[in-house]
Amino acid sequence: MTLPAPPRDERPQRRLFGSRVWAVLASLVLIAALALEARSIVMFHTVVPWSSPERIHFCGRDYMRGGVVSTAVAHDASGTSPWRQLTRGPWLQPVYGDPASAEQRATLGVPCAMVLYLRDGDHYRAYGLSGGP
Repeated sequence: MTLPAPPRDERPQRRLFGSRVWAVLASLVLIAALALEARSIVMFHTVVPWSSPERIHFCGRDYMRGGVVSTAVAHDASGTSPWRQLTRGPWLQPVYGDPASAEQRATLGVPCAMVLYLRDGDHYRAYGLSGGP
């Protein structure tokens, strides 16, 4: 006479599955953080992405950190900014500028923009073109 098999305990498998899920999620968060850090180093020459970078690399050129521009100066009388968003900053915040048209870049050889602006608290940080046009 054969005895029935004892019931299997499912708890160890569930625990193993749960730990795998957490390991995968932790790995994804780590990979995202490393990607953000690498982007900050390559495009902004800083290992601290939450700070105001010394340089911004945009359109094949470097822009060096300059002075500040108040929000009131940045907005015209209608309350909107005359700048357009050109790229993203270290924390993926918008970087603004007054871009040159494709025709101006081709015929005159001017860069994409002479100055970039990055929001820094209650004002904008200006980044001037390094090395001139």
